[in-house]
Amino acid sequence: MEGPEDGAPAVRALAVFHGQGAGVWSRALGSGGFRHCFAALALNGCWVVVDGADAGLPIDVLAGAEFDLAGFYRRQGFTVVETGARPPPSRPLWPFMAATCVGVTKLTLGIRAPFVLTPWRLYRLLGGGSRSGDATKRPSPKPCHEEQGEE
Repeated sequence: MEGPEDGAPAVRALAVFHGQGAGVWSRALGSGGFRHCFAALALNGCWVVVDGADAGLPIDVLAGAEFDLAGFYRRQGFTVVETGARPPPSRPLWPFMAATCVGVTKLTLGIRAPFVLTPWRLYRLLGGGSRSGDATKRPSPKPCHEEQGEE
């Protein structure tokens, strides 16, 4: 994994993995608790989730940044890697991005690893080692505006 060339500080981020995936790629390439992945970034006081789902590219503001989103997902049986997101390098090493959950997650986290194509390989790249956290559902925490007491 290569960082940005300008040395910009990392944004607090999560890479989240689970075993539920309905698309062709997740069935063909995924296994166990690693059929799908997505990223969550702590931006402007809120957790923002970028999910390269089969039905599009949902981007959701979920909860205040002080909310323990990693713990929340772990309690739901998801596998979570706490990491940092950096801007992608100014010159891409590889001109293409796979239009999959892994491609979107790598782009969101600023990861340059063109041959990492499955959630399991991305998990390994980020330092994960064992297959745990096989989830069967994707719950939704309180929206950010409710967390902050706004209407």
